[in-house]
Amino acid sequence: AGGSALWLGPLLAGLLAGAIASLVVAPAEATRIRQVSDPDYAGAGMLGAAGLLFREEGPGGLFRGVPATLAKQLPYTAAKQVSFDA
Repeated sequence: AGGSALWLGPLLAGLLAGAIASLVVAPAEATRIRQVSDPDYAGAGMLGAAGLLFREEGPGGLFRGVPATLAKQLPYTAAKQVSFDA
């Protein structure tokens, strides 16, 4: 009974870590992408561009793309954690 689920703890830890990291990084990534793709944001600096994005699109603008990032990042982070710790 004890050895069969040794991978479960690392799997859950990897999923949680990947989700938290994705949510923390999302506003910076959304701002960076907007700075690269939209000239109105390019010269504003990171904080200025983030503020502009927030004013124009609200909090959702800062977290756009999170579902796609989670779909990519969670399996990778969980598999990496399990392979290192289990």
